Amino acid sequence: MASAEQALRNALRAPELGDFTAPEPGRVPVITDTALVLLRRSGESPLDPAARRVMEANQRADLLRQRLHAGERPAETRVELTAALNELRAAISEQLATSPEASRTVLAEELVHTQRELESLVRSEEGQVLFSREPGTGRLIENRVVYEPAVERTAADRVRTGAERAGRVLGAVMVIQTIREQHELEERARSGRTTVVEGLAGTTHNFQGLTIGLRMMSGIHVHPGEFVVMSALSFTQAVSADYASREEAAVAISRVAITEGINLFLMVLSQAMMRSGNPYVVAAGFGIMLLGGPIVAFLDYVGVFDAIERASAFLPSEVTAANQELRDLMTEYRAIVGAIELGQRSDAQLRAVGVSDPEALRRSAAMDINSNRASARAKEGELLAAFERAYGRARTEYAGLFELDTLRAQFLQLREQVHRGEEGGAEAAARVTSRFDEIDRQLGQATAAMSEEQVREMPQWSHLDDGFDELESLLRAEEIDWEEVREKHVEVQQMLRNARYRVDPAAFGLRAAPLMAAEAAGRATYDRLLATAEARLNRDEFALIAESPRAALSASVGRPAATMTMPSRPPGAAPTASADVTLIAVEDALRAYRALLARAPAHPDAALLHRDSEAVAVTYRRFVAEHGDYAAYLQRLQTVEASLLRLAERALSGSSGAAAGTAAGTARDLALRVRAAVSERRDRDGLLFLDELDPVAARVRATETRRLAPRLGEAPGTQPLTAEELAALSGGRLEDRAAGISTVSNRLDQVQGLRIPASEDEPIGGVFHVVGTIESLPLLITEIPVTTIREDENILVGRAGASTGSVSPRGHFDMVRVVPLNAAAVNRLGGAGIRSLPDYSLRPVRLRDLAAPAATPAAAPSTPVGSAAAGAGR
Repeated sequence: MASAEQALRNALRAPELGDFTAPEPGRVPVITDTALVLLRRSGESPLDPAARRVMEANQRADLLRQRLHAGERPAETRVELTAALNELRAAISEQLATSPEASRTVLAEELVHTQRELESLVRSEEGQVLFSREPGTGRLIENRVVYEPAVERTAADRVRTGAERAGRVLGAVMVIQTIREQHELEERARSGRTTVVEGLAGTTHNFQGLTIGLRMMSGIHVHPGEFVVMSALSFTQAVSADYASREEAAVAISRVAITEGINLFLMVLSQAMMRSGNPYVVAAGFGIMLLGGPIVAFLDYVGVFDAIERASAFLPSEVTAANQELRDLMTEYRAIVGAIELGQRSDAQLRAVGVSDPEALRRSAAMDINSNRASARAKEGELLAAFERAYGRARTEYAGLFELDTLRAQFLQLREQVHRGEEGGAEAAARVTSRFDEIDRQLGQATAAMSEEQVREMPQWSHLDDGFDELESLLRAEEIDWEEVREKHVEVQQMLRNARYRVDPAAFGLRAAPLMAAEAAGRATYDRLLATAEARLNRDEFALIAESPRAALSASVGRPAATMTMPSRPPGAAPTASADVTLIAVEDALRAYRALLARAPAHPDAALLHRDSEAVAVTYRRFVAEHGDYAAYLQRLQTVEASLLRLAERALSGSSGAAAGTAAGTARDLALRVRAAVSERRDRDGLLFLDELDPVAARVRATETRRLAPRLGEAPGTQPLTAEELAALSGGRLEDRAAGISTVSNRLDQVQGLRIPASEDEPIGGVFHVVGTIESLPLLITEIPVTTIREDENILVGRAGASTGSVSPRGHFDMVRVVPLNAAAVNRLGGAGIRSLPDYSLRPVRLRDLAAPAATPAAAPSTPVGSAAAGAGR
């Protein structure tokens, strides 16, 4: 190598090469020796075929040399040039055989140069002298081969190589996660919990993620722009999803935006660091890519997303904060209540749910109760502080008092249950009560000293005026967006309820004494402002109940005065607006409500909804998601119904003080007819609102469970585990004893697609009989059965999740997540937990097959199925 380089340097220092410059093609063509031979031989006659072959091969080779010199597709061009030079060599050899003696020297020399150029294209030894033709001139160029010395790999290169190998593993993880996310998306789409745009964006995101993961596994470079596209799809999916509340939407969208932003920033920073020559910087750059999850978890820990929820909530942020504190405390409370309930069960009841040693379980429950109580006490202090801040903010605010009193009642009830019988519990309860007493005292002081001017300046009145203006603007639109109308109507009702709650909390059943006493200085002004606001809401609600809300608003007489502009004392010429609601007006509203029910679009059968939990939880929800006209109708119907119920309540409360009992009796009768119409809407007509689906589905599922559980072997009188007991068994010392503690009813609650047929000869939806090989060992083109279940073992399972594809020598099949249902299945499958079984082993079960469970003898104890499912692919 060194000698070749030295020889090249010596040659370049030679006198004849000292002023060497690269040749430039001129306008006058350069005639090579070979071309002169050809021209001399042809003279004035045309070229013979052999000479023409030499000329055409030379032209093709020269064209390819120019492409190679320009860097145009180097690999492909080198191959084509090699073929062209081979053809030229053959043509020159043919021409050489018939050429005159004077021309043979030139052709022979050209043949040698062509051979050397061919060799240089394939492999050239270091220091070898090569000759080639200059593109465009045909001049003969002498070249010397000098190989660049191999560059020694640095530590940074080795770290980058390791990072590339780790990236292959990350690609495999990405593929697995993407497949799981797609299964979850399909499951949500099946149950109608996704929008069309969300489904398309999510599927596109997962498909792109799958291709990226596969390329990463193969070591193929992925352009950073593809991850930007993935982030955009994730954000689109989050924005287009359907949320139960404004706060839920804000938190979900913010979480996705923050997460994707952090990941993209870390990706850019990581790539910049991995280009460094410092191995430590390269290693740190690779590690930075993995920090996205921990950073988001840290933001969650410090309360960033809780702050977003508070900022986006309709209620004052301090009220939402108190709700968040109670929500966290509920986790501790549920575990404590569940442990208490388990400890209070009798030995027989515990053995019925699978407890082998009741005394040992009670000891574990007692230890969990003590440890969770200690943790709960610390959180109780934080919650009480949050209550104090929230009540301090809600004293004069537009909303929050009723919600805080509701949370307070819930907290005190659960706290009493959790700390019942605890040593020192009475003193602790007294301290909690005294803190709430102090809160109430401060609330009373804040409102008792209010002047008329201070009452008029309370924020709730301006918020109410803004809410009324926005609601009426929505009702006057050409095309009414009933989803927005419903959201704004709920907010206005919430604010007005808060205003009414200050002076009449007894009507809501949470406290007796008003927060603003009747003798307070500003009470008269408060009552007038409240009456004005209620009168305005009455008018707006009668309008939105009407067939044409826009026309009803335009036809209304005058407009109630804005609460903020009401004088402290009403002038004699301007009577105070009345908040009373007449019975005749409510009768008209009820007729309009029934007329709206009669105009309902086509929808699923009502009888099926109250007989089949799957029809409620999945079919009906998907129907609403797929039929926008019906979804808009439900939004309108729900808004009209809420207005009707409030107006009927106002009419009833207005007639309660009547001297004669006739008006009060008529009002009560009307209120009952309103309630009956609402029940008919839900039970007879099957017009279910989305927030009613889960309670209705739970009620129907409870009925289905009660029907099936005895036929699956559950003993009469068995008490299923409560939600609190299940929560207690999921942590602490009780978790170590949770294996096998379950009931048939609890396992039936996990079955997806459960449907009880109308006929005994029809199959039960979601329930299967396991027969055949469930585990096998693949061996080349066949498989060896590991675990096989006979039909007479009577192994019954229920579908408990989505299926995943798998492949074995028998071909492609699905692995289905199932939960054991009867005792034979629990014993044979190694426990009551969820596991996966191949779909070819699951057979339908008729209702008749479960008619006499006692007649089916229990299978003889056999070895529980292990975890060595090599070919079944759990």
